[in-house]
Amino acid sequence: MPIPIYPFHVREGSERQEDVKHVAKSVMKGAWLDYPTEDIVVTTIGGGITNLLFKLQGPPAEAAILVRIFGKDTDVLIDRERDNALFDELASMKYAPPFHGRFSNGRIEGFLPARALEPQELSNRSPVDFVSLIAREMGRLHGLQVANAGPPGEAEIWQVLPKWLQLAKGLTFEDESKAAAIKALDLDWVCEEVEWLRQKLCREPDGADSGASATRVSSAAEKRANRFLSEVVLCHNDLLSGNVLHADGWDRVQVIDFEYSGYNPRAFDIANHFCEHAGFDSNFEKSYPTADTQAAFLTAYVRAVTTPEPSTDMPGEADETTEEESTDASTDSPRSDEESYVEALRTEVNRWALPSHLWWSLWAVVQARYSPIEFDFMDYARLRLAGYRLHKKSFFGIEGERPAEDFFEFRGQKPS
Repeated sequence: MPIPIYPFHVREGSERQEDVKHVAKSVMKGAWLDYPTEDIVVTTIGGGITNLLFKLQGPPAEAAILVRIFGKDTDVLIDRERDNALFDELASMKYAPPFHGRFSNGRIEGFLPARALEPQELSNRSPVDFVSLIAREMGRLHGLQVANAGPPGEAEIWQVLPKWLQLAKGLTFEDESKAAAIKALDLDWVCEEVEWLRQKLCREPDGADSGASATRVSSAAEKRANRFLSEVVLCHNDLLSGNVLHADGWDRVQVIDFEYSGYNPRAFDIANHFCEHAGFDSNFEKSYPTADTQAAFLTAYVRAVTTPEPSTDMPGEADETTEEESTDASTDSPRSDEESYVEALRTEVNRWALPSHLWWSLWAVVQARYSPIEFDFMDYARLRLAGYRLHKKSFFGIEGERPAEDFFEFRGQKPS
């Protein structure tokens, strides 16, 4: 059933704050409708580079709300009908914050009194074990069955990468520095790499590579890891630090922002999260998680998948199962203490860092053309392709072929 849309478009510029107040009163109704507009407090929430976010505090007896204004022209990358339908579905499951309603270029959600994590916190084991908490929450997401995330069982990545590649190759830039930057990225080479990755990563369930040069993995642990990680599940696909919330007293983290979510191999979601440890600085040599951190994450993740949490409460709500109890309950899983299996998981997950780099490099090229947000998208695309070459050597033992001669020339220019 289509979600009703309040027919109002929040404008840019000086009218934006008044429009945000207007749409809040109109969608929320009730006490909000009678509350004086001038008394509504609007706070800008920073950190996002796709959408604009505002916290609105209205009637004293009412909880604060979050108004999300979709980024300009982001519908070239995001199916907003699916995004809203999936968010509504996840909210009804209490996996996402409450969904209050839509307007022409955004929606209104429940505001959670929590903070987004910083990239460096993603690898923290103490005083809060964010590694395990995030792994558990990802495991919960991967176990959900939803109707609004595309065809179940079909990996989206092999449809999205060619689609975004064609979008990127069709772009033109008047800005000379951006035109030079996209040429240096060598999108023809990216196209070849997408196909190479498909052949390398799309294996048979028993662990065999597809294609003429197929070689079977010899280890039972590797076969088992491949079967597990190749399972197509509901993935977040964008689990960076800013999409993980936490507050003092919570025994869980809250995952937010599901606009890129869809069905993919679980390995892709995990590897993408590992890449996000580097943040937008994208210094993967320094910030990609260590082997120990990866093992801790994967151990907690497997426990979460094999011993799901019974609670569906939101963080901060009453929950009869504490973190300690759920961790203890999961130790019966035979997978959690198999070092060889965890090592096989690590090896396979790391290979999936490569499509993550291509995914976000192509996304950044398209954003460089359309987004009004002040962010150096083209340089970010370059950094992610540099990460691709680094990880191709690290995880496949292959040097990145065909680097454009001027690939690194514009690093210090900071294209606008």
